[in-house]
Amino acid sequence: MNDIRETIAQDMGNPLVAPHLHLYPEETKGPISETYQAEPWKEYELSQLTPMFLQGKKHFWLNEVSQLLQLLDKTYVIPLTLIVRDGVLTSDVSVVKRTPDGRWHLTDELRTVIADDLDEDFTELTWY
Repeated sequence: MNDIRETIAQDMGNPLVAPHLHLYPEETKGPISETYQAEPWKEYELSQLTPMFLQGKKHFWLNEVSQLLQLLDKTYVIPLTLIVRDGVLTSDVSVVKRTPDGRWHLTDELRTVIADDLDEDFTELTWY
């Protein structure tokens, strides 16, 4: 009997197959032609989807503080989703701000950013 975990591990470890795997839901403006483009993919719990993305040697995890490099704005954010939009991996993020008394506050501000614009993962953050 085939073991799905073994099959996925083999696919991920195969350099000819791995680049063609689709790990994130995709928003499409045209007709849906693949299962990962369907709305139900966006309805899954985060624990059922790919929980992070790799940028070089940096690991950006969902629901973990990261730093955004957007223009010169070093905003702290928490990635909530990873979705391919127009062929680019994006993340819907919550913004985290520091209060005048030095505490951190999760704001109601949500942004959609290009995942590659995340600059520092949790292990690299400097807490001033």
